[in-house]
Amino acid sequence: MSKFLNNMTVDGDLSVTGGISSGTVTAQQFSYLSGATSNIQQQITNLTNNTTGKLLSSKEDIVACTDPSYFASATAVKEINNNLAWIDGSSTGSHNSHYVSINITPYYQDGSLWDRIAGTNGYDAFEGIYPGCILDMSRPITAPATGGGTVEGTKRLMVLECNGKYNVGQPATGESSPNFPIRYNHIVLAPVGDFGKSCWNSTDTTEGGYYNSFINQQILGTPTTVGNIAGTINEQLYYEFGNHLKTYKERISTLIDTNIKNYRIPDKNIENGVSNSSKYHYVQSILLSEIELYGSIIFGSSAFDIGTSKKQFSAFQYNVHDMTTNYSWFWLRDIVTSKRAASHIIYGSADYSLTTAKLGVRPSFILA
Repeated sequence: MSKFLNNMTVDGDLSVTGGISSGTVTAQQFSYLSGATSNIQQQITNLTNNTTGKLLSSKEDIVACTDPSYFASATAVKEINNNLAWIDGSSTGSHNSHYVSINITPYYQDGSLWDRIAGTNGYDAFEGIYPGCILDMSRPITAPATGGGTVEGTKRLMVLECNGKYNVGQPATGESSPNFPIRYNHIVLAPVGDFGKSCWNSTDTTEGGYYNSFINQQILGTPTTVGNIAGTINEQLYYEFGNHLKTYKERISTLIDTNIKNYRIPDKNIENGVSNSSKYHYVQSILLSEIELYGSIIFGSSAFDIGTSKKQFSAFQYNVHDMTTNYSWFWLRDIVTSKRAASHIIYGSADYSLTTAKLGVRPSFILA
């Protein structure tokens, strides 16, 4: 060795002080390093005993991991990942902590996408799938013309998060886990840009909340098991993905109170109106909420707008550019007043608009 740690001291907590200079490692200095290594080995052994075999199942595993030849094995990394998988129960933590903008359309075309999501047929769960990944459908999806928009939508999707809706939902009579709530591997996606344009409601009102809105009932549509390339967005998505498009439950606003003012609005002369009730309803595609996009409430009127959408999706957390893809001005589902709903404007700002405005339709949905 041509370098060694000069004036090195090692205490029981493995703190090291001193500088580096050229020379030869002395026997005494080597003993310090040997002692530190033994200390680390003891800590690993203690960790093994304390994790009841979940992290490393035996001392033989420790020996294998410290043997350089172990890493020559093709299965070494997979075995380590399997040992660590118990940490979050779904093996999604390492995936959602990385933003990877690669095109995973080949997975979709060769059929391996579904095994990659599920972790079946030799694939690890979410193998090769991360927030930011791009998937191109076979055709664009466009909001029905009844919404007042005529601009063709996009066929390009982006992965927002792996297992982004895990445990969302509510069991109903006769429905058993794991389908309600969601307790299966899935990916959350949204269009890069939008699925065309539509009004939020056909008149300037938010009465009935998001659930009863025109955009939810007529443009996105009720959950379906029938595909239709000229139908609602749900029907078009089902035509593309079949039963891989999942139906689940979200808690969404259903009523408003016109006697209460939303004090998040900077214009104090604007009309009253806040959401004051929410219920679980079945959905397939659903407009993004302010929290899912920004990570916080901006103009949303009450907690009834939040429902089950209580966290920001990883893709938006790591790359704010994805909030405003293709410079689309699009609707969100939060109630702002009795006549206005939240929106995201073309240059990236949070905003709100009269519900008859023709803005982009950018819902999220899950595939599994």
